[in-house]
Amino acid sequence: MGGLGSGRVARPVGERFWEKVKYHERGCWEWTASSHFFNGEITESPRRFAWRDSKGPIPERAQVRPMCRNARCVRPAHLYLTEPREVEPKEPEPPKPEPVLDAQGRPPVDATLPGRRMTRLRTPT
Repeated sequence: MGGLGSGRVARPVGERFWEKVKYHERGCWEWTASSHFFNGEITESPRRFAWRDSKGPIPERAQVRPMCRNARCVRPAHLYLTEPREVEPKEPEPPKPEPVLDAQGRPPVDATLPGRRMTRLRTPT
């Protein structure tokens, strides 16, 4: 009931998008709807739609980010394109040194602290 087949005319995608934006006089234009927008063909982020609607195509693998650091901002003047961040693999941690033990498997006695056993660590060679 009330769908497009009932004689209603579909509104333009841009009109549907921009009516969901809260315009602040001196700053961001904040997206007020869900985190994704269906443009009639695909579902995409509001920032991507705002960029394409106002500035044109987005190069493959490019990301649209807000300069203002407001995650909900879709104001074209606040958006810029960036390459996806490459995640660099972490370097493996160096091996931990093994403790030096006497013949009975205990740490050797420390001569400076009579009766106390010390733990010396063997560094890998």
